[in-house]
Amino acid sequence: MPYMIQAMVTWLPRRVRRKLRGGSDWVSTLYYTLFYNYFTSLYVALEVMLEPLFWFVEKFAKYLGPVFVTLVVVMTTSVVTIFYVCLLPHVYTTSLPWTIFHLIFGHWLLVNIVFHYLMGVFSQPGTPPPQVNKDTIVIYQSPELFIKEYLVYKAAYAIFEISLCKCSESELQTNDIKCCILTFQMGHGKTLQSYNSELSVFTCILQNVPEIVSVCKKCISPKPPRTHHCTICGKCILKMDHHCPWLNNCVGHNNHRYFFLFCVYMWMGTIYVSWVGHDLFRQHFYGDEPTAFPPLFYPLNAIHDAIYRSNDPAKPMSIIINPNPPPKENYIEHYYHIAVLYEFILCSGVTLALGLLMLWHARLISKGETSIEVHINNTQRKKYKKKNLVYRNPYDYGLKKNWMVFLGFHSCRTFICKVLLPSTHPPEGDGLIWSRASYKFKQDKGLQLL
Repeated sequence: MPYMIQAMVTWLPRRVRRKLRGGSDWVSTLYYTLFYNYFTSLYVALEVMLEPLFWFVEKFAKYLGPVFVTLVVVMTTSVVTIFYVCLLPHVYTTSLPWTIFHLIFGHWLLVNIVFHYLMGVFSQPGTPPPQVNKDTIVIYQSPELFIKEYLVYKAAYAIFEISLCKCSESELQTNDIKCCILTFQMGHGKTLQSYNSELSVFTCILQNVPEIVSVCKKCISPKPPRTHHCTICGKCILKMDHHCPWLNNCVGHNNHRYFFLFCVYMWMGTIYVSWVGHDLFRQHFYGDEPTAFPPLFYPLNAIHDAIYRSNDPAKPMSIIINPNPPPKENYIEHYYHIAVLYEFILCSGVTLALGLLMLWHARLISKGETSIEVHINNTQRKKYKKKNLVYRNPYDYGLKKNWMVFLGFHSCRTFICKVLLPSTHPPEGDGLIWSRASYKFKQDKGLQLL
């Protein structure tokens, strides 16, 4: 009996552990059988989780675009109006030379902001060339001729569709190919030689795309390098960066420069307005003039008191809260006061947000990437790193050349004409063919750009 108890004490836990391990392995096998995918990763899981957000953006972003454009126009107009009505007269009472400087510099900024924004909104970002018309379809009356010239055409064009037309001799003579078209698919049991060459006309719909990297699943058409499909615009965009709701347009090959320079000049403009109106803002925000705003800015006022009024026991809250609203006869001064606060607070917030956006895009331009390509290149780097290889962006020509290609200047004179002044010069290249950067390996320095 003691031996049986001892055997059960040692045998039973082992059997229970074996059963639990077997059940755990079975559940794990079932899970991987139903859900495992070799290509699944954290990014894929996040993309699946964000599908409802993507669906919302695709459905409603096109309707929100005009709202954002209107908002930009209204806010910019209000800032410019307040600058003319409130800030510039204040500067004029202080110094005439500074007033002349503000008139020249301010209008230079304003012209660049308006010009680049309008060009970014109304310029087409660039799309692959459309298919040729039916009148210019290449016709082959024999499979042999088609096969002979196929190698030539596929090097210069994208063969978009191959069709087989059953036509009579009279239809061939009148070039009437509006007959029954049977879509021909290579590799599905039929070959060109299996058809009767006497009664067949092979048509090849061509698309003038010199270089192809893939086929768009939405457009069902060839995609040149750096081309991506925009679900909001419903078309492929050359060198697509992103779809900007503030422009209600895609940022692509043709208007990428307009978008970035608009961000630069708008950022400079907000800093400029904040600098000009800083003294007037301090007088109205920290002075004796009461404000209609609630005590929302108490932390800012407390910080200011800690810096400038360390010895003053005055309570900041009493400065902000307006216990007695201004009388009706002072409504002009009241609105003037609110306009000064609105101008500085709005420009300060836009300066911070737009500055971060501008730095992000400046970093991408310096590396010869777009907002989409940075994720693609990071994925490629991880794959190459697992194979002990180094991946380099093929469109990174070096810091200086990247900026010269992007902005389209080659000297100081062209920089002034094309960057500092409004310019409608087209970007370099047609967006269909992109030159690749060449690298050489040095034992002491690694890969070096040629």
